[in-house]
Amino acid sequence: MIKKKKFFPILLTFSMFLVNINSVFASVWTSTSTVSCGGIKNIPSKVPELSSSLISVVQVVVPVLLVVFGSIDLAKAVMGQKEDEIKKGQQTLIKRIIMGMLVFLVIALVKLLLNLAVENTSTRESIISCVNCFISNNCG
Repeated sequence: MIKKKKFFPILLTFSMFLVNINSVFASVWTSTSTVSCGGIKNIPSKVPELSSSLISVVQVVVPVLLVVFGSIDLAKAVMGQKEDEIKKGQQTLIKRIIMGMLVFLVIALVKLLLNLAVENTSTRESIISCVNCFISNNCG
């Protein structure tokens, strides 16, 4: 269960994203320009824009928050001056740094795995171009 002290900032951040997303959805479906991805045609061009923006925000915000919270936990442990808590705080900080790096690198790992998994060259180019369209907003 989430503690009350941590619940309010998380709820506030989440609601800010919802407000921004809702204001964008009105223009997504009224857009006349479309893109195609693989076999899917007539995708509104705002959809890849929105997905690439959300991915960029997640790639930056999540690792930063993990490191900040890990640093706060370590600072609390150091202030308490108990060796067990300091070691636990160090381990927590290291785990959060590793998780932050994984969150940041997950997009590159997905692209690499898709590139290795698909054997057919034309299918590979189609899949990679579709992934690039939704991740980087590079729709051709």
